[in-house]
Amino acid sequence: MPTKIIYTVFIVLLFSPLCLLFDEIKTPEKDFLGTWKELTWEYKEADHFLLHNLAHRQNRSAEDSIRIHTAETWDFKKNGVLVLTKADDRIKTMKWSLKGRGNILEITDGDITEHYDISAIEGDKIELNYLTDIHVKESAKLIFEKT
Repeated sequence: MPTKIIYTVFIVLLFSPLCLLFDEIKTPEKDFLGTWKELTWEYKEADHFLLHNLAHRQNRSAEDSIRIHTAETWDFKKNGVLVLTKADDRIKTMKWSLKGRGNILEITDGDITEHYDISAIEGDKIELNYLTDIHVKESAKLIFEKT
């Protein structure tokens, strides 16, 4: 009987550091967790025109099609929930996930799904490029700062 206890203690002591190590492994999702404040949207003029034409073809306004989020706070939570808070304290809950090799951010409210190419993650700053069906790279860039 005491040998079973010794083996059990040995196994627990052997695997505890491994469990802690796996818990601390940096994943792309961990870079997003937390609250981020939108700093700016940047457009290339010609591409801004193309985005509006794309929205028109889909019988939507450009704001509905590409959802120009302005002055919002984005709170990325562990369970894939994204809480957007506008300056007037209106809250919208969406889902988020990383796609591809962790380089595409997908957010959706169930009706409209948006995709962003993650062009930079540097400590307290994230740069996202909006991806359209016409694949105009960097047509709209969204820049965040961690709060």
